[in-house]
Amino acid sequence: AWSGVSTRLFRACGGNIVGTKGVTFKAYKEAIEVLARGSENERAKLLFLVYDEKGRGAFNIDEARDVYEAFFMASAPVAKLLGLGENVSVIKDRLRPHVRAALERMFAQLDPGNTGEIGVEAFTEGFKSGKVLPIFQNQKSSSERRGGPRYFH
Repeated sequence: AWSGVSTRLFRACGGNIVGTKGVTFKAYKEAIEVLARGSENERAKLLFLVYDEKGRGAFNIDEARDVYEAFFMASAPVAKLLGLGENVSVIKDRLRPHVRAALERMFAQLDPGNTGEIGVEAFTEGFKSGKVLPIFQNQKSSSERRGGPRYFH
């Protein structure tokens, strides 16, 4: 079965799980290169596709929560090391309030009009300024490299 992380990354690379269209090795390799060595704009746009799973050009806080839960659940061994246990539902229950609070801070900064959604432009600018909650280690923005925002204190 496809995990949430695998599904979202597969779709971000241009794949369609239900149909016949697959991801080429070249597309996958390019995505990994963008995540590893791409510019902030390139990384932000690829990550936005992970959030915007439906291709609407925006995502809401519940969709963002799904992304973080999928990534945290993909890191179950790390959760075990942090003393969160091994039971997925228990881990989600323990992390959910912290993730929700961090996402509310992120949305307050990136959605000042309170539309309930973040579009690609706001996401990209937020990514560059360190206002996007990180989902992978190499996501650090230029703001964070200068000691900018941190979400889970």
